Amino acid sequence: METTESQLSKEHYVAVLTSDIVHSTHLSPDEYKAVIASLTVILTRVAKENDAVFEIFRGDGFQMYFKRIDVAIKCTLVVRLYMQAGIECKSVLLTQSLAIDMFDDLTDKPGTSSGKAFLISGRQLDNAKRGDLIITLPSALSAPGLILSTKFLQQLLSGLTTKQANVLYHYVDQSYPEQKVIAKALDMTRQNVATHLKRGGADLISEYINTFASILQGSQK
Repeated sequence: METTESQLSKEHYVAVLTSDIVHSTHLSPDEYKAVIASLTVILTRVAKENDAVFEIFRGDGFQMYFKRIDVAIKCTLVVRLYMQAGIECKSVLLTQSLAIDMFDDLTDKPGTSSGKAFLISGRQLDNAKRGDLIITLPSALSAPGLILSTKFLQQLLSGLTTKQANVLYHYVDQSYPEQKVIAKALDMTRQNVATHLKRGGADLISEYINTFASILQGSQK
């Protein structure tokens, strides 16, 4: 009997994030070098902590895949906010395409892995506008309102200041710690942390991440 998409278990899905750096050609050689070094740092840590695999391509693009699809959106935002905050380099925006779908083969490099998720992620990035965040799910995992919610999220993220992005990076990366934890890490008053979290839409971002993860976890039961 042929297996339908809705009958597939979680082992048949992978989350693939394909991204590139917005206006990378506007960076000076030293700025570009610092951006790539910073990108390597955050991707390495995210990969290690989430059993993911990444590859930075020559130029300004990279791809990463996650075997645990429920962590993919949080990791996508952690990378985005880290680079947008300009913690170790000049602040840069990323264009991101996250696709969750089936795979044929997973290797130690996304560039030599294959399957529907990899194809969709790359194609959607090609069609994206600079700075876009695009998320694509198969029909078996789709949830009403997710596309619209993602557009609102993208609008919110695109308007962040570097300070707001930095505070939100720590907030999301550490799974929503108390304000005093972020204040200590950034040598900032709790009042300033609270202000940046509110203006950056922290509650909405955490709710989006948790809702997204619960949808995917429910699909894996």
